[in-house]
Amino acid sequence: MTGLVSVLDTAAMPWAPEPAIRGMLVKKLHVDEATGGTVQIHFAPPDYGIHVMFRRPNRHYHRTAWERSLCLYGDFPHWEWRDGADLEGEMIVFRRGTFMDRPPLTLHGLKAEPRSTVGAQLLEWSTGGGTGLDDPAAKQETFDVPFDDSARGINLPFTSPRIFPADTLPWQAARPGWKWKPLADDAPRAPACGFLHVAADTAGAGEILTTRGPFAWFFVFAGDLRLQVDGRPLHLREGGFVRWEAPADLRLAQGLLSDTGATLLCVGTQLI
Repeated sequence: MTGLVSVLDTAAMPWAPEPAIRGMLVKKLHVDEATGGTVQIHFAPPDYGIHVMFRRPNRHYHRTAWERSLCLYGDFPHWEWRDGADLEGEMIVFRRGTFMDRPPLTLHGLKAEPRSTVGAQLLEWSTGGGTGLDDPAAKQETFDVPFDDSARGINLPFTSPRIFPADTLPWQAARPGWKWKPLADDAPRAPACGFLHVAADTAGAGEILTTRGPFAWFFVFAGDLRLQVDGRPLHLREGGFVRWEAPADLRLAQGLLSDTGATLLCVGTQLI
């Protein structure tokens, strides 16, 4: 595609070892060279954690990076703690459709048990690097908090994430045949995001896709969608990823937009 539009069929992309998180695989969709921010899909295999944790728990926080994610498949047990004095924490199991909005200074991590049963795929995006424990930039960005009384003396303004099944939120009417479900508002360097549903019988008229900032992207969570890039047709299916910068010539198709209907995760855009 053009330099202003990036289109990826993530289902066809190969998995690669994730150097920043031991034991995981990754598909890199975008890396911001200036900030270290990423858009990527991680795969945690079944029983993930046993070879990483060595049966020891870990909890940590990020100093500046804002993280968001959407679970695409599987089950992924994860823990959240209120602060250093909270030694028990709360376990949340990510499943398909679980959305996470994590500001800096949230205390999170893994325990040795339980572990994933079938593995998990998570679409994740962040505003900066160093969030993986094995990333060289983690020395400046990510900090462990011990599970002992010394943690009670860590006096930081810890924050809390929002983690919830997206299907619990109501849809809002948008243009005819479209529905919008907001997931998170604008945050520092992290544009607002939400789910967009395009009905199967919806038609387009070549409307240009807009952004709310310097760039935008969306991911086809389910279904299919027809677009035009520089006047050429593009038919996306589940796993399709499109990122663009204004003034890219990226438009809705002329005529039928979807055979089955489409549900899209949109970041920095509501498409039009």
